[in-house]
Amino acid sequence: MSSLSSRRQFMTSVGAFFVPSAPFCNSLLAGLAAPILGCSSSSNVAPALSPTPTPAEQIERGGDVSEIPIEEQSGTTYYDSTGNAIDPMNLCQQNGWTVARIRLFVNPPMTGVEVNTLSYAVALAQRAKSHGMKVLLDIHYSDNWDNPGYHDTPAAWQGQTYSQLQATVTNYTMNLMNTFKSAGVLPEYVQIGNEVGDGFLWPTGGQILFNTDGTPEDAGLYSQFIGLIRAGVSGVRTVSSSTQIMIHIPGGVWASWCLEFFDLFNTQGVSYDTIGLSYYPYTTGSSATDLSAIKTTLDALHNRYGKKLWIAEFSYDWNWGISSGVVYPNTPTGQHDITKDLCSLVASYSDGGGVVYWGGFYVDNPKLGTNSWESKALFDWPNHHALPAFDAL
Repeated sequence: MSSLSSRRQFMTSVGAFFVPSAPFCNSLLAGLAAPILGCSSSSNVAPALSPTPTPAEQIERGGDVSEIPIEEQSGTTYYDSTGNAIDPMNLCQQNGWTVARIRLFVNPPMTGVEVNTLSYAVALAQRAKSHGMKVLLDIHYSDNWDNPGYHDTPAAWQGQTYSQLQATVTNYTMNLMNTFKSAGVLPEYVQIGNEVGDGFLWPTGGQILFNTDGTPEDAGLYSQFIGLIRAGVSGVRTVSSSTQIMIHIPGGVWASWCLEFFDLFNTQGVSYDTIGLSYYPYTTGSSATDLSAIKTTLDALHNRYGKKLWIAEFSYDWNWGISSGVVYPNTPTGQHDITKDLCSLVASYSDGGGVVYWGGFYVDNPKLGTNSWESKALFDWPNHHALPAFDAL
């Protein structure tokens, strides 16, 4: 899968079997893409860091906290590492987290953890800021998970023309930003869409696929995608000139694809501030990964566009996979070490921006349906005691 045409086939195939779970395609994409960069997933050699380090405290460190309220409302109790019940936000504050990522759906189905209404997000932002954290607002522009293979336009917006949808996106974004502002919790960072590497607000804004020369297969569709991104940016900038805007794509292990996406995107004149990548080191039960693939991507993006570089989503299994013989075994210690080393890697770049852990609070709770994420959470199960990776962020 070394050619653009192969990558096109991969992005097309994702939608054919995608189950709308926020991290699923990230893990799949990382798992399939890692060999492209020549990264042997069983290597025991940790990659060298960039030779121009900056202080680690200059990057944002934290996690996506979107599940906390619904987990608590459904009976989940979180504990510190010694078994004392604790407000998980206190745990974040105690470990020096500086940023909390919060997702927002338009009209969510209100099932499982898919409850992220505007009022839910604002209340969670108030809680995060009261614990000393900045807010990264992840606007999905969808009623449900918005990620590779699933970028459906919200039901209430369907049937609109392109021009009408642009106006809707701008007004929606402006209104929600004003709501956060009125509540005293204006986000420091805002994502326009989630993992928008193949577009968003389908079918008007995608699916975006590319030819072997890096040009979009459908120039008109790509133009509409850019126009809808601009509409979201406009809504943010109208309310807040200080909020930094992130463009977030999947496939952080896929350096060539990340370059192709942003090389073209940066010719479009879109106003934004930070690049966000999803990075899910993938294990199959017979192999594990080091950081060489994501380092290759960060090396390629470093100082290329004048944008801060974030790992906007990351997680790692602590009890599923390989327990020995690899750089980062799937153990609590391995989860801690890869998290710590990833933060150090991002901080080693002069344009390093931040690291955000995804699903850290998404622990098993029967009331919330099936959850395959507990093996990547920042708490063990079934006890929900905090794992060592907390203090690596």
